[in-house]
Amino acid sequence: MSLARLSRTLLEGGKINSNRESPTGSVTATEYLPGIGHGVFPESRNSERMNRSSDRSEEARAGALHAYGILDTPAEEVFDGLAMLATQVCATPMALLGFIDRGRVWIKAKVGLDVVELPRGGFCARAMEQDGPLIIADAAMEPDLASDPFLNGQVKARFCAAVPLRDRQGYTIGLLTVFDRVPRRLRQDQAQGLQALGHQAMALLDARCELSKRARVAHAPGDPKPASHSSRGTLPDARFRKAFDASPELMVISALSDGRYIEVNETFLRVTGYRREEVIGRTASEVNFLVDPWERSQIRQLLRQRGAAHNMEARFRLKSGEERVGLLSATTIHLGYERYVLYVVNDITERERAEEEQKRADARMQRAQKLESLGILAGGIGHDFNNILMGILGNASLALEQLPDDAPARYHIREIEKSALRAADLTAQMLAYAGEGETAREPVNLSKLAEEMGGLLHSAVSKKATLRCTYAANLPVVLADPAQMRQVLMNLVTNASEALGDDEGAIRVSTGILQADRVYLAHAYPDPELPAGTYVYLEVSDTGVGMDAQTRARIFEPFYSTKGPGRGLGLAACLGIVRGHGGGILVDSRPGHGTTIRLLLPCAKEQPPVETSVRPSTLQAAAPTVAPRPSAAQREVSGKIADTWRGSGTVLVVDDEDVVRAVARMMLEFVGYTVLVASDGVDAVEVFRQHADEISVVLLDMSMPRMNGEQTFDAIRAIRPDARVILSSGYQERETIERFSGKGLAAFLPKPYQFQALLRKIREVTQC
Repeated sequence: MSLARLSRTLLEGGKINSNRESPTGSVTATEYLPGIGHGVFPESRNSERMNRSSDRSEEARAGALHAYGILDTPAEEVFDGLAMLATQVCATPMALLGFIDRGRVWIKAKVGLDVVELPRGGFCARAMEQDGPLIIADAAMEPDLASDPFLNGQVKARFCAAVPLRDRQGYTIGLLTVFDRVPRRLRQDQAQGLQALGHQAMALLDARCELSKRARVAHAPGDPKPASHSSRGTLPDARFRKAFDASPELMVISALSDGRYIEVNETFLRVTGYRREEVIGRTASEVNFLVDPWERSQIRQLLRQRGAAHNMEARFRLKSGEERVGLLSATTIHLGYERYVLYVVNDITERERAEEEQKRADARMQRAQKLESLGILAGGIGHDFNNILMGILGNASLALEQLPDDAPARYHIREIEKSALRAADLTAQMLAYAGEGETAREPVNLSKLAEEMGGLLHSAVSKKATLRCTYAANLPVVLADPAQMRQVLMNLVTNASEALGDDEGAIRVSTGILQADRVYLAHAYPDPELPAGTYVYLEVSDTGVGMDAQTRARIFEPFYSTKGPGRGLGLAACLGIVRGHGGGILVDSRPGHGTTIRLLLPCAKEQPPVETSVRPSTLQAAAPTVAPRPSAAQREVSGKIADTWRGSGTVLVVDDEDVVRAVARMMLEFVGYTVLVASDGVDAVEVFRQHADEISVVLLDMSMPRMNGEQTFDAIRAIRPDARVILSSGYQERETIERFSGKGLAAFLPKPYQFQALLRKIREVTQC
């Protein structure tokens, strides 16, 4: 059966007849349910399969494979076509047709993978014992496959389905396997189609072997044609011979009549890895030097029409299977009384790779510059917005202090306060995106953190969604802000739930550890240059609608959403938080195939003793809700402070914003403080110099013109070394405190602050 006919039959849902026997009866796949087991096909009743001896030795099986002479051969179009058909039939992005050698699986054909061979593992052993397809809907749910080298090496598959390839004696010599990086199911008709393709692969392999035998018989010693073609004396001109071998380009001479290679130069042998006897006397199709059949037909057409082809870009294949790019020229020549074709190939692979790498580097730089620009913009807006919120929150909290408890206006002022607090949360997200939000890092076990949020996560998903949580045991800790990690996880689960909409579906939350190389990290946001090493991951996947390439390219932009305007920062804030922790984010999403978002955080250099293992869990019903930790902006609204506490002394308020100075002054004077003000660092130093003996506390802004907060602090401490200074800023507390380490900073007060927070901080400083 031809590939075209095979493809057409499969797509139309018809039956396939081949010269190889298929299992009798209907074939049905057991649906896979995560956490329960794996689905396999029932055993065939085919007598050939039943008579297969279970104790055949591995050596005998390997010998049967080697008899085909298929190992380490160049790629062949017909096998590549079967792998492509497998992806089309099963709707998967990856497939391979591999042969199982003693310690490896050598790849003859593949789609969506850049591999030459893979190690054998548990999955391979399990598939070899099957009479029909082995279907694993989610390898993450199979404990014995968690570290399988076949699945978790270069493939990194979650879903896989494999059909064993057996010779006429019943030996399993290979596998036809399809993969996907997200969990999924396989329909019965798809599984049947995959099995039919496996039978077709063996039929093609048998036919190839038979043709090879016939060719060897036809061209046995004594046949004059191959002898003349393989002779080194084919090139009569010694000067031509010398130039031919010395050329830095790959050169091939083939017969015009049948395409057999009669001569290749030393550069061809060195670059391709072939020995001379492996190519001389073989046809172009047998050597399979050119990858693309269309390119081969174009060259033949030009030779027929014009007698030559010049500088055609073409892909060629080495003996190892590696594909390279060259500029190919071909012309007809006469040697003696016969016509031949001289092929000259200039290998431009490295140049092409350098150009592609430059394009990728330019794209990465543009992406990084874009994110950096947006981060700077978000940080600047957030800082200025915090100063505006100071006026709203400060005046609102001060008004609540002054109004009687039964005043009707208290309700309205509290609503203003609530709105301002929501705006403060948005500002905190903007600063998080810019990498300048408030953080408090500590050793965090992401498995424990996610497990503790079980109730909250369940409440965040729709009623039709199933939430499944799988947490790695004994997970290394990361240095992180627990509140921000909770925020990130909640955002991701909420987004996943919204992706499902009103439809039924599944959301999976998982944690784990992986060794990431530079190739794997090249697709990470926001920094594709993350160092290779050990990372802890937090992953949220859904079975929702998925995203196209255009949407994926914009999901981390602030305020971008496919759900309408005014949706907030969302993933942009998550990106800023992860970036601030030295990590990255990987996104895998396609329309109709759901979305998987994986957060990568570097392991802490110092690890605490191993704690009790966190066991995998699946949430099927609502759990008790755990109250979330308040955000940095959500300060508590307590009772009236002025009724229970009065201050005394002088406070110097330094801030370049009029509204901040005014509201801070009113707050402090309301409880009895004398207040001095300064609009910048220069004025502050002069005021402090005049009143150094009176001033109890300095409330100092960080960002000011003429002289910033750090410079002002140093100047004030130079006048009076024991001066108490409270630094106030909307930027990141950790970095600010680190800059003032060892200098005697009294305290830090994040903006925007309320009346109660300011007085509490003043009281702590003055009473210590």
